[in-house]
Amino acid sequence: MKTKISSLLALVGISVVIAGCINTVGGTKKAAVPFLKDRVEARYERSSDQVFAAAKDVLARNGAIASAGSLYNQTNDVRVLEGKVKQSTVWIRVEAIESRLTAVAVQSRGSYGGANRDLAIEIDKEIALQLAR
Repeated sequence: MKTKISSLLALVGISVVIAGCINTVGGTKKAAVPFLKDRVEARYERSSDQVFAAAKDVLARNGAIASAGSLYNQTNDVRVLEGKVKQSTVWIRVEAIESRLTAVAVQSRGSYGGANRDLAIEIDKEIALQLAR
Protein backbone atom coordinates (compact mmCIF):
# COMPACT_ATOMS: atom_id res chain seq x y z
CA MET A 1 0.00 0.00 0.00
CA LYS A 2 2.84 2.42 0.88
CA THR A 3 4.57 1.81 -2.47
CA LYS A 4 1.36 2.61 -4.36
CA ILE A 5 0.94 5.89 -2.47
CA SER A 6 4.63 6.73 -2.93
CA SER A 7 4.39 5.98 -6.65
CA LEU A 8 1.28 8.11 -6.99
CA LEU A 9 2.90 11.04 -5.16
CA ALA A 10 6.01 10.75 -7.32
CA LEU A 11 3.87 10.75 -10.47
CA VAL A 12 1.97 13.84 -9.32
CA GLY A 13 5.24 15.59 -8.47
CA ILE A 14 6.74 14.84 -11.87
CA SER A 15 3.56 16.05 -13.60
CA VAL A 16 3.69 19.37 -11.76
CA VAL A 17 7.35 19.91 -12.67
CA ILE A 18 6.79 19.06 -16.35
CA ALA A 19 3.62 21.12 -16.74
CA GLY A 20 4.91 24.34 -15.16
CA CYS A 21 3.94 27.88 -16.06
CA ILE A 22 5.08 30.29 -18.71
CA ASN A 23 5.10 34.08 -18.88
CA THR A 24 3.24 35.39 -21.90
CA VAL A 25 4.28 38.44 -23.91
CA GLY A 26 0.96 39.90 -22.77
CA GLY A 27 2.20 40.05 -19.18
CA THR A 28 0.21 37.11 -17.80
CA LYS A 29 1.08 33.59 -16.71
CA LYS A 30 -0.33 30.43 -18.27
CA ALA A 31 -0.03 26.77 -17.39
CA ALA A 32 2.00 25.22 -20.21
CA VAL A 33 5.07 23.19 -21.03
CA PRO A 34 8.05 25.44 -20.24
CA PHE A 35 11.38 25.73 -22.10
CA LEU A 36 9.88 25.52 -25.60
CA LYS A 37 10.44 28.16 -28.28
CA ASP A 38 7.03 29.73 -28.82
CA ARG A 39 7.68 33.32 -29.84
CA VAL A 40 9.14 35.51 -32.53
CA GLU A 41 10.20 39.13 -32.25
CA ALA A 42 10.57 41.84 -34.88
CA ARG A 43 11.02 45.60 -35.20
CA TYR A 44 9.27 47.86 -37.67
CA GLU A 45 9.94 51.43 -38.72
CA ARG A 46 6.36 52.47 -38.10
CA SER A 47 4.51 54.17 -35.26
CA SER A 48 3.10 51.96 -32.52
CA ASP A 49 -0.44 52.99 -33.57
CA GLN A 50 0.13 51.70 -37.11
CA VAL A 51 1.67 48.43 -35.90
CA PHE A 52 -1.06 47.83 -33.31
CA ALA A 53 -3.77 48.43 -35.93
CA ALA A 54 -2.05 46.00 -38.33
CA ALA A 55 -1.68 43.37 -35.58
CA LYS A 56 -5.33 43.75 -34.63
CA ASP A 57 -6.45 43.35 -38.26
CA VAL A 58 -4.28 40.25 -38.75
CA LEU A 59 -5.50 38.61 -35.55
CA ALA A 60 -9.16 39.32 -36.37
CA ARG A 61 -8.75 38.06 -39.97
CA ASN A 62 -7.12 34.78 -38.88
CA GLY A 63 -9.20 34.03 -35.81
CA ALA A 64 -10.86 35.89 -32.97
CA ILE A 65 -9.64 38.61 -30.62
CA ALA A 66 -10.24 37.71 -26.97
CA SER A 67 -8.80 40.86 -25.39
CA ALA A 68 -6.92 44.04 -26.22
CA GLY A 69 -5.37 46.49 -23.81
CA SER A 70 -2.39 48.40 -22.52
CA LEU A 71 0.25 47.63 -19.91
CA TYR A 72 0.54 50.68 -17.69
CA ASN A 73 3.54 49.98 -15.45
CA GLN A 74 6.01 50.06 -18.36
CA THR A 75 8.55 52.72 -19.36
CA ASN A 76 7.33 52.70 -22.99
CA ASP A 77 3.88 52.60 -24.58
CA VAL A 78 2.99 48.87 -24.55
CA ARG A 79 -0.20 47.37 -25.95
CA VAL A 80 -1.19 43.71 -26.01
CA LEU A 81 -3.61 41.51 -27.89
CA GLU A 82 -4.78 37.99 -27.10
CA GLY A 83 -6.80 35.80 -29.40
CA LYS A 84 -7.48 32.35 -30.80
CA VAL A 85 -6.17 31.21 -34.17
CA LYS A 86 -6.39 27.61 -35.41
CA GLN A 87 -7.03 26.10 -31.95
CA SER A 88 -4.03 28.01 -30.50
CA THR A 89 -3.83 30.99 -28.21
CA VAL A 90 -1.88 33.90 -29.67
CA TRP A 91 -0.46 36.84 -27.73
CA ILE A 92 0.90 39.94 -29.46
CA ARG A 93 2.89 42.65 -27.68
CA VAL A 94 3.44 45.99 -29.44
CA GLU A 95 5.98 48.28 -27.78
CA ALA A 96 7.02 51.76 -28.93
CA ILE A 97 10.83 51.99 -28.85
CA GLU A 98 11.03 55.43 -30.48
CA SER A 99 8.46 57.56 -32.28
CA ARG A 100 8.99 55.65 -35.56
CA LEU A 101 10.40 52.34 -34.26
CA THR A 102 8.15 49.67 -32.79
CA ALA A 103 8.97 46.22 -31.40
CA VAL A 104 6.53 43.36 -31.85
CA ALA A 105 6.56 40.00 -30.05
CA VAL A 106 4.19 37.24 -31.16
CA GLN A 107 3.74 34.14 -29.00
CA SER A 108 1.57 31.10 -29.67
CA ARG A 109 0.64 28.03 -27.65
CA GLY A 110 -1.59 25.10 -28.56
CA SER A 111 -4.59 23.95 -26.55
CA TYR A 112 -2.48 21.61 -24.37
CA GLY A 113 0.28 24.13 -23.67
CA GLY A 114 2.63 23.02 -26.43
CA ALA A 115 4.55 25.64 -28.39
CA ASN A 116 3.28 26.64 -31.83
CA ARG A 117 6.17 28.80 -33.09
CA ASP A 118 5.25 28.24 -36.74
CA LEU A 119 1.95 30.02 -36.15
CA ALA A 120 3.74 32.88 -34.38
CA ILE A 121 6.06 33.26 -37.38
CA GLU A 122 3.08 33.20 -39.75
CA ILE A 123 1.24 35.92 -37.77
CA ASP A 124 4.38 38.09 -37.65
CA LYS A 125 4.83 37.80 -41.43
CA GLU A 126 1.23 38.79 -41.98
CA ILE A 127 1.72 41.85 -39.75
CA ALA A 128 4.73 42.83 -41.89
CA LEU A 129 2.71 42.39 -45.09
CA GLN A 130 -0.17 44.43 -43.64
CA LEU A 131 2.26 47.25 -42.83
CA ALA A 132 3.71 47.13 -46.36
CA ARG A 133 0.32 47.82 -47.96
